[in-house]
Amino acid sequence: RLRRKTSRFSFVYAACWSAAAWHHRQLLPAAHAFVSAYAYAISCENYHQHQLQTSSKIRSGWGHHGTSGTQQQSQGRRTFGVKQLNSSSSSTRQFLTRNDADNESTRMHAFETWRDGSEEVISKCVLPLSSKSHKGSSGRIGVLGGSAQFTGAPYYAAMASLKAGADLAFVFCAEEACLPIKCYSPELMVTSIYSASKFDELVETNRLESDEANKLVNKMVKKVTRMMNRLHVLIIGPGLGRCPLVFTAVTQIIREARSQGIPLVLDADALFLLTQEESYQNGLFHEPNCSTPYILTPNVVEYNRLVESMPAEDYWKDAIICKKGAVDEIVHAASSAEPLRCSEAGGLKRSGGIGDVLAGTTGTLVAWNQIMSQQQNADTTSKDLPLACWSACCFVKQATGRAYKVHGRAMTAPDVLDSLGPTVNELTNV
Repeated sequence: RLRRKTSRFSFVYAACWSAAAWHHRQLLPAAHAFVSAYAYAISCENYHQHQLQTSSKIRSGWGHHGTSGTQQQSQGRRTFGVKQLNSSSSSTRQFLTRNDADNESTRMHAFETWRDGSEEVISKCVLPLSSKSHKGSSGRIGVLGGSAQFTGAPYYAAMASLKAGADLAFVFCAEEACLPIKCYSPELMVTSIYSASKFDELVETNRLESDEANKLVNKMVKKVTRMMNRLHVLIIGPGLGRCPLVFTAVTQIIREARSQGIPLVLDADALFLLTQEESYQNGLFHEPNCSTPYILTPNVVEYNRLVESMPAEDYWKDAIICKKGAVDEIVHAASSAEPLRCSEAGGLKRSGGIGDVLAGTTGTLVAWNQIMSQQQNADTTSKDLPLACWSACCFVKQATGRAYKVHGRAMTAPDVLDSLGPTVNELTNV
């Protein structure tokens, strides 16, 4: 419709300018005004045609992620898992396209920046503040991560969840990480769930199957699962480490969380866990009657690793994948709808910890989704959860852009954290 009308608009636009000049008895300026205005209108037409062509190209594939290498990797894949691991496998080629998306989900993919649909997104994804609220009613977030080596990542994730608007954040970590994280902020409730030194000793002496190892693993699992009834969402992965015994415990924790209907956000080392041998994978998402959603937040490298290790076509049927990049892309594995794309500008600095900030922010939006579903007594989770993840991407992108404008090359994750709260307030009209 734009292409049909633009040429006609160009002539009318130019004629109006020339008529105005003619009205003032200026013949030469009238001719000049007509030519200049017509040329300007034609340039606008060419620009809009270019935009339409570009949008068409983007919708035909994963989109542009800022680097040529990523573009080459993304060719031929429209949604997660569409990459043909075996060209002779028709079931793999049909993965993730077996269900038709509803009209609303199809329409949502047109949103690429917050400005495109802010009012609708706020109504669906942002929990309203109320004078009747109590402590915890805006979200109770759990973060499972933090090892002897990595203490910053769980802090960033937990603090981001609070800065985005959650009320309470719990961190479950190694004993060696407990004190440092507590010292980072008094806002976080930090619990030690295992001893990294004891786990390392068992691994080094090859006693992974010993009674002592099983006892310590079970103890770790119980310390987390007994808190699940207090959580709206559990984020797993930031600073988790790759200890085999920790992975064994996390496998059981994931299974228990899904059985209790607690949404999961899996990031960093939790994504690495998903790529390991079948002894781990079979224990994660094997329940056929469980439809509890979970969110994966891989970067380009993690995404490709996940695709290569995908064990079966229906393995990720409940997953929502948020692929991070210059343009973030969010897709529901059970839907054939086009991916949601977040094209917010962000910043040029890629400092460590921003992915953890996104994981925490996503956790808050997922918690709000759960709370709003309970308040409305309706199952809106499967419909609005991808949009909630998209909102988290918008928040973090804009917060990163704001921090980058101030700090430039010196920008770090704490700067993004400082910008996150004001950004969320501004975008949600608080």
